[in-house]
Amino acid sequence: YARQDRKIAREPIAAADVARMLETVGVDKVMCLDLHNDSLRGFFSPDVPVEHLLPGPVAAAYFHEELETKVTEAEPFPEVVVVAAHEGQVYRAKEFRKVLQKLSGKNIDMAFISKVRQFPGQKTYEPYLVGDVDGKICIIVSMVNCTM
Repeated sequence: YARQDRKIAREPIAAADVARMLETVGVDKVMCLDLHNDSLRGFFSPDVPVEHLLPGPVAAAYFHEELETKVTEAEPFPEVVVVAAHEGQVYRAKEFRKVLQKLSGKNIDMAFISKVRQFPGQKTYEPYLVGDVDGKICIIVSMVNCTM
């Protein structure tokens, strides 16, 4: 229900219904991981604190450790580029990159994949890569929770 935060035609906002149900059964604190939209916190009453936890810093630390294990005198820290899976993920990728840069002390490049559609509502699109990834290790950042 985390992606059902907008009213469509006459359908109710399902996320608001779930928030009310959780409160009705006595939930007094909520911890969410990687909300699709931070405004979902507003579906709970002010009496119920909602924590929005982001996995990016933990993931960046994991990748830093993995890349650091390959470092030797002969092999320095590899060239890495963080790639946003599409325009909507650029902010998430930027935050991931910021943590990875801080941990590694290296400049980390960034790129993103642009979805170009010829007209609104078109199902297929031609993806374009914006940025230089040639010869670099690419870490693609997208949403943790995907629609099934």
